[in-house]
Parts: sequence; C-alpha cells; structure tokens
Amino acid sequence: MSMAARGSSTAKWVAMHLVSPRTLLFLHRDDHWLLLLGAPRKWFAGRLNGLGGHVESGEGVMASAHREAFEETGLEPVDLEFAAIIHTIEDPPCVLFVAVGRLPPGELRPTDEGDHVWLTLRDVADPTHPVLDDVRALLPAVAARPSGAPILSYTLTPPADLRRDV
Repeated sequence: MSMAARGSSTAKWVAMHLVSPRTLLFLHRDDHWLLLLGAPRKWFAGRLNGLGGHVESGEGVMASAHREAFEETGLEPVDLEFAAIIHTIEDPPCVLFVAVGRLPPGELRPTDEGDHVWLTLRDVADPTHPVLDDVRALLPAVAARPSGAPILSYTLTPPADLRRDV
C-alpha cells in the first residue's frame, strides 16, 4: 500500500541502500571466455575481469548488457541471459547484474577499457593468470548454470569475499 493510501502525505522515505546498478558480462566462443586485461586507468588495471559497466539513467538492465557488450567488442552477443546478481558491500554499494552469452564469429573491435584475452575455464583457475579473485570464483559457477535455470545470488565484500546466498 502506498504512503498516500495510508494517509501519510508527509512521510519521509529513507533508503536502506542507494546502489549503483552495473552489468558484468561473461561472453564465450566454444570453450573460451572473453575477459579484459584492465587498462592503466581502470580500477582493475593489469588484472582480468569480465566486460560491463554502469547501467545508464533510463536504461534497462538487459539493454545495458547488450550496449556494453557491443561497446567493448563491436559484436552483438547471442543468447545473452542473466545468470547471477551480486550485491557488493562497499562504499558506495553496487548491484552487479551478471549476464552470460555467446559471441558470434567476427573480429573484436579494440576498446580503451583494456585488452581482450580469451581463456578456458582451466586457464581462469590457474593462479598464474591475473584473474580477479571474485571472477575466478564466479565464472565457473555461471558457466555451469544451465540456460533458463534460476538466477544465482551472491554477496561480495571486496576485495575477494564472494559468498553464494542460499
């Protein structure tokens, strides 16, 4: 019931959390997954992360995922679907909408976000690759999630405490 319906036109709304919505994308071709080696200006400089970014004002989350994929690859992903939601406990907090999809054949367009790197899941698990710890834990889980399965839910306390909500 709305506040007006309850007769309280002067009630103050207090948000428990004000979060920044972001997308995180894991795109693959066959058994190789596309990651970005962060450019020097990025918070993950020199480390491997998924693609993605902020959800723009007035933009839907799925539209953001498609836009970010195209901006960072020059290609439109196929079979893109949401696989997980991550509430990050940081200041300021954000909610990551994690999408998984397939990239069609074609050359990747360079991006100033970082360098494209293709890795297998075995490579992602290898500690000699500079994969972010949360990506190292998350990517195998979302890659194994069957299409159409329930969305996975996680909480992340940076830098690396990724916990699955049950």
